[in-house]
Amino acid sequence: MLRKLKWSALGLLCLLALILCMQNLATIQLRFFTSTIELPQAVVLSFALVIGFFMGLLANALWKVRAWRAKVGREKLLPQKDNTPKESTPQ
Repeated sequence: MLRKLKWSALGLLCLLALILCMQNLATIQLRFFTSTIELPQAVVLSFALVIGFFMGLLANALWKVRAWRAKVGREKLLPQKDNTPKESTPQ
């Protein structure tokens, strides 16, 4: 159920991004330091959306690695159980 909801939300966001880009087809000038380039505004918006998407993926991956490292660190601090059989001493 949750998976369908995630895919529906992703589809809706992609549709909204497509509508946003298609409504902004005017050419704009981008200046970066000394260079100037003319591009359709839709290209700039698409580029910004793609960069934001990949930054979100990177942040999620870093978050998971950090959680994994914390879990491994906690496991190392816990006393380990010795599963070897102990010899019984006669009384």
